[in-house]
Amino acid sequence: MEKFFGSAAVAGHHPDWKAAIPRDRGSSWDFEDVRDHYVRMIFGVDPHLIRRDDAELYLDYGRAAIVEAFTEAFGHWRRASSGCAGASC
Repeated sequence: MEKFFGSAAVAGHHPDWKAAIPRDRGSSWDFEDVRDHYVRMIFGVDPHLIRRDDAELYLDYGRAAIVEAFTEAFGHWRRASSGCAGASC
């Protein structure tokens, strides 16, 4: 963050930040919106309020939400009844 933006405080606010967020063409949301949805769902906090008050904590919640989502997905794929044989399908 510091290398590219100077501080975490610009997370979500700097035009270069938002330009780097992937999105599906034609959709009104981007993947930051999806991550924020999971932050809200998993941790029961409002990511926008956290971003305003504590940018570092906001980024930590976002990273933790991604870890939780991947943990759940891999657990689902690796369950005994999965036809994926792990994540190799």
